[in-house]
Amino acid sequence: MRVSTASSEPCVATTERPPAATHAREHRASPARLTVAHVGYLAPSTNFDGIVHSVFTHACNVAGPSGLLTIAAHAGADGPTVWRLASDPPDLRRLFHRGERLHRRYAAATVGDVVLDLSKAAAWHAGRWPPRASRAMADNLGVARAALKRRRRGCPSVIDRDAAPWLRSLAEACRVCDVARATAEIDRLVGKGEGLTPAGDDAIVGFLAAIGALAGSDAEQVGFVRALSAAVAARAARTTDISAHYLRLAAGGHFNADVTRLVHALMGGESRDGAALPAIGATADSPLHLALEAALNVGATSGADMVAGMIAGFRASRPANA
Repeated sequence: MRVSTASSEPCVATTERPPAATHAREHRASPARLTVAHVGYLAPSTNFDGIVHSVFTHACNVAGPSGLLTIAAHAGADGPTVWRLASDPPDLRRLFHRGERLHRRYAAATVGDVVLDLSKAAAWHAGRWPPRASRAMADNLGVARAALKRRRRGCPSVIDRDAAPWLRSLAEACRVCDVARATAEIDRLVGKGEGLTPAGDDAIVGFLAAIGALAGSDAEQVGFVRALSAAVAARAARTTDISAHYLRLAAGGHFNADVTRLVHALMGGESRDGAALPAIGATADSPLHLALEAALNVGATSGADMVAGMIAGFRASRPANA
């Protein structure tokens, strides 16, 4: 998925790997002090030690006691396991290096000579799904499909080619709550595609967000979502470390802000802070436009693959809370 790089990269393949910790000192930028603005609700809240897993221009992933913790630039999205910075350093690859150790002690964390100040960090919570789907949801999905189609012109994905029949079959299984058929399609989608977060995994994240939001209190749909989520969690180890982390989060009903914001915008419900969303159109400053732009700009194709999965999930679900 998609979101751990917390950046919009050009639509090109890359084999670049972050430098190892053994070479960190000779390339280290000047000592830095970074302020953490937001701490995700699932991020470790006590002292802990971790190891830098991977580093990108705008994000650094740290392997900790409960999975990956992402240190993201301010321009990135909040998330359950994200420390979102108060600023946007030019390039986090100059500050952090793979293999270095992070030490969290009370209100500060250190990685080499970089200090992360958590003393004023606010807790970030995703909030609940909208209580119901609005009448505008069908129109909103049409706007989203059009935006996705425009995005695909320059950045095609395996989700639109080899994996397209699997995503359609997953949606059909969802309509009738067929767990066995849906699980078979999950088997095909997990790990499908290239990159740090394969396209199939990104689509699964969006799909789970959509069907979870629409399940409401319908016992059959809630049971289906739980069974499918368990199947995803059981297969997460088949993909990359970063993608597996986000699949496990999604299976537990936890998503980054770009995902939850788009769910709220498509459903036309309430935003995370409880404010009612107005009727949504395609204007540049509408909640849906802004949410789509933020989601589609994640990675080269990761955000678009997530959006494709979310649209499929919304179209497949019976809106019990409509």
